[in-house]
Amino acid sequence: MRWTLNSSGASIGGASLTTQELLTAETALNFDLNQDSITGFPYTPGYATINGLNLGTTASGYALKSGTTTPIEITFSGQFASPSNPGVGWSAIAAAANGSGYDLYWRNTTSSQFARWTLNSSGALIGGASLSTQQLLTAETALNFDLSGNGVGIL
Repeated sequence: MRWTLNSSGASIGGASLTTQELLTAETALNFDLNQDSITGFPYTPGYATINGLNLGTTASGYALKSGTTTPIEITFSGQFASPSNPGVGWSAIAAAANGSGYDLYWRNTTSSQFARWTLNSSGALIGGASLSTQQLLTAETALNFDLSGNGVGIL
């Protein structure tokens, strides 16, 4: 339950919180409200870690985590990016810091296409594009990571 108080501390309203709202509040406050020893959404690490940045998941969907920091959930158009969202066949495969935010790499298992999303420092989509074969190979070389899963990883 969340109460809204006026400047005198008197209750002026309140609302029950969903689990999602509670965990979002924990993240915003950086405080373990439900005393489960986890602040915010529980994070499940993924297999892809590039320069200390891991692409994993929370209950909401894909998230980024560096070291012991709070996971940064990936969003676009006000929604969480997840294995079922942005669309059929698309899976997030890796992420890397890009200076002012992050690059998130996707693979479409149906069409064998690859794409890169540019995310801001809060994990929100600010741009993106499909990758040509040459762009994919260039990204693999820059990241020293096998995005295509062909066992090579670099040019």
